[in-house]
Amino acid sequence: MEGRARHVEGDHGLQLPRLARERAPAPADGRHRRGLRAVERHRERHHHARPAVQGARPRRLGGGRAARAAPAQARQVTQAQARIHAFEPRSRANGPGARFVVWFQGCTLGCPGCFNPTTHDAAAGRSIALDELIGELGRVHGIEGLSLSGGEPLQQPGAARALLDAARALGLSTLAFSGYTVEEIRDLPGGPDVLARLDVLIDGRYVAGERLATGLRGSANQRIQLLTGRYTRADVEATPVAEIRIAPTGDVILTGVDPLKLRRRP
Repeated sequence: MEGRARHVEGDHGLQLPRLARERAPAPADGRHRRGLRAVERHRERHHHARPAVQGARPRRLGGGRAARAAPAQARQVTQAQARIHAFEPRSRANGPGARFVVWFQGCTLGCPGCFNPTTHDAAAGRSIALDELIGELGRVHGIEGLSLSGGEPLQQPGAARALLDAARALGLSTLAFSGYTVEEIRDLPGGPDVLARLDVLIDGRYVAGERLATGLRGSANQRIQLLTGRYTRADVEATPVAEIRIAPTGDVILTGVDPLKLRRRP
């Protein structure tokens, strides 16, 4: 699936692996320089940044509001594991408003030109207990919704369903990116259950020759499917194409539709 993800900035003019970050030590003269040091450190090392899940500081995991609020059926499902590439507690480039984003690991669709190839191998990434991930969702305040990307969320329908149930129990909106069309999803095992829990679906394979990168769509063939009345098409299309954020840790995080390539276009 051609989804939306994160990068570390670099100076090679080459596409970096998506969902990557570089840790930088904090200089003595203040937090505001740490993001610059992260970029400088990447330039000095002259290699692609590692996936976030390999070098990131482990997050404290807890039960959280979502785990407590989720219905009994969802709590039973959450005893399982999800295979993820990364998650971001707060992003504004992955759907309307501030959103908790989960990038699933594993995709067999093989869209030529996909700029998220590090999420394809189902054996990569990391395994996380769903109740722990739902706990993280419940700990974040002031967000509007949950977005699922990847990788391919519909290739882990049980995990996707559990996360969506938890989000709905919290009153959050739900959105997913999928390389499958909505028609295909209806025929997938667990697909209708996922669709029933979504407000918005961005569907369809990524087609490099129809590159668009606007309104959450990576290519022109992809569609915005409004599955409930929660949002309008204008709401979805108003989502920023990309965002740049310097985290308190000093990480420089770029997220959106291939933000590095967008920045370098004349």
